[in-house]
Amino acid sequence: MTIKINDLEYELKEQNDKLFISNSELERFAKNINLLIKYKLMDLKIDGLIDDETKITLDDVTYYDINLVLLMLKNNNELIKEIISAIPDKKYIWEYIIDSLDQYEAKKNIDYIYNYIDLFESFYEVSENHSYCYRTTYYTYQDAKYYLKLLANVKKMINDEKKPKRSTKDKPFYYFEVDDSLRILSKDFGVLREDVDFKKIIENAYPDIERPTLAQSAASLLYTIIMEKPFVAYNYEAAAIMTLDYLDLNNAIYRRDKSENFINPHLTLNVSSSDLMYAIKLVEDNKRKKKADVIKKIVPLFGMKKISYDYEKKQKLAKLLENPTKDEIYRYIVYFTEHYHGYQGYYEYYKGDSIVYKIHYHGEYTNLKFNILKSMDSQDTLVFDCEAHAYTEGPTDLLHRAKVTALIYEEIKRRSYDDILNDYFKELKMDLKKLYDPSIKIEFNLKWDYEMDPDYEW
Repeated sequence: MTIKINDLEYELKEQNDKLFISNSELERFAKNINLLIKYKLMDLKIDGLIDDETKITLDDVTYYDINLVLLMLKNNNELIKEIISAIPDKKYIWEYIIDSLDQYEAKKNIDYIYNYIDLFESFYEVSENHSYCYRTTYYTYQDAKYYLKLLANVKKMINDEKKPKRSTKDKPFYYFEVDDSLRILSKDFGVLREDVDFKKIIENAYPDIERPTLAQSAASLLYTIIMEKPFVAYNYEAAAIMTLDYLDLNNAIYRRDKSENFINPHLTLNVSSSDLMYAIKLVEDNKRKKKADVIKKIVPLFGMKKISYDYEKKQKLAKLLENPTKDEIYRYIVYFTEHYHGYQGYYEYYKGDSIVYKIHYHGEYTNLKFNILKSMDSQDTLVFDCEAHAYTEGPTDLLHRAKVTALIYEEIKRRSYDDILNDYFKELKMDLKKLYDPSIKIEFNLKWDYEMDPDYEW
């Protein structure tokens, strides 16, 4: 097969439903575009993308999968687009490369902004009216004395044989019943090291981010306490307690009675014990990395669920119940969908060079927008554009890393659609109850991007 790139022809070879370029042709291509091929190949090898499936030898000639060439050209989207266009069948191109290019094309043209002038006017009105659909967050941490007293209270509660006389409603987030199986905290719990300026540590804990989210602020506090280790002992416990307290002050922890068997996803971050343990391990395993990079990894553990009570949604639902017309049902569905955040996580075991990895990966749907034009073209169908994000861990010594991560990407796209939308329709039906009309079709136009993290955490 011959393709033309920049007015020059290059020979490609098909083998086992894959497309390869010979080493000599690759060097000629690299020379014509001033690409340092030696270092690019080295980077791909370090990333574990060159293996016996992406690099083959036929008749003493070395060939490379054409997708490796596209990865070498990362950020040169125009040239990537030209190469893909020159290849007659897109089956040879990895799906996430095509999706990434589509995202680039969608973002390149910003003329659509002119269609959303009313949106910016609405932002202004919301900020002026202090709308209830936005919640206030305590971006400032408590002072050093507060946290020391907090830890002292926790220690007293755990070590005190007498249970605190509190109602279930008034229990603090850290309260639990004392039993014989609970170990007693030593006198070192909550005691600072002599050389520590705890006040300064708290002051320096803030994330270096303009207008940080609640999850970012919580993650930054956890990170700082673990890294600084200001206490004589129990630094992990102290970090978890201080972080939970920060979330609790922001009404982000939902307490439930024993009679309740569910957690309300609209009122909580739903941070579990395993989330905190995983976050602590993330910090310990990434001590040499920048704080911002580590916090970025922790934030999904704290921020995947909506945390605010949406009063505007409540008002719209009440209005709908008073006037249950089809137009009002449409309006409510549009509002519900544009404020929906879908997430679904998975894991699977894969072989590495010397160990078996438990690979975590997930799909996430955000920024859903009602597409008026496409909806008008489709009778009784509401069409929404949606940004879909696929994430997977990809250790560099993962066997057949390129093939495995490509398959994981396809699996995320396939599984997340059903899993996330099942939750979406379940919540929508719960809101609308008898007003839910199965004849109203809802379609999602997903624009995917892909993130592969080479740092394996657990």
